[in-house]
Amino acid sequence: MLSGAKHVLAGFVACAVLAGCSGGAQLSPSAGGSSLASQSNVSSAARTAFADTTGCKPLPSQLYGRGGTYVFRPDSGIAASLGYASNSLGKAAAKGYTNACDQPLGGNTPAVPDGYTLDWEGIVSTDDNLTVTFDPAKRAMRFSGPQLKASTSYTLFVFAADQRLNWNRADTRTLGTPVNGALTTPSLFENGYVLSNYGDFFILAH
Repeated sequence: MLSGAKHVLAGFVACAVLAGCSGGAQLSPSAGGSSLASQSNVSSAARTAFADTTGCKPLPSQLYGRGGTYVFRPDSGIAASLGYASNSLGKAAAKGYTNACDQPLGGNTPAVPDGYTLDWEGIVSTDDNLTVTFDPAKRAMRFSGPQLKASTSYTLFVFAADQRLNWNRADTRTLGTPVNGALTTPSLFENGYVLSNYGDFFILAH
């Protein structure tokens, strides 16, 4: 995928309700229930309905200028965390959401790339349409849990949302097989990376 009640979650709910966002989407939306927030005319009831439908509830999550770690809600045997560097927010913090699921989050979110099987989806968003630049660091994104199979090679796909809630692939990483039950990769949110518009979306698949 993060002013008021204007969340990326609402935008994706709105896209689902209105049969898709207008504009040329860069990726086919996934099937299933809707996902994160962004338009003020969508109430908190819509977010609640989404959470009740999918069982994958979004968590309020702040982005701190000093740096920190996003900890996603554990889901179906996979726990995930995303460390991030200090950044251009400085001493401030931005409110937002994280969400994680082992099924497609739906709405206008990216589909699992052809030829892959979904293991986990996650999203990081800010309440405002912010542009945040991350400082040099050596942070990590980590996945662990019994759902990860020792003999299976995993790939992480990362997508960034533009101002029209279309998703563009920002990165693809081959993570290989789990080591001691975990997969680790350098964090995207460091070394000059820019988190802009409405957030980043992650797909772990094999």
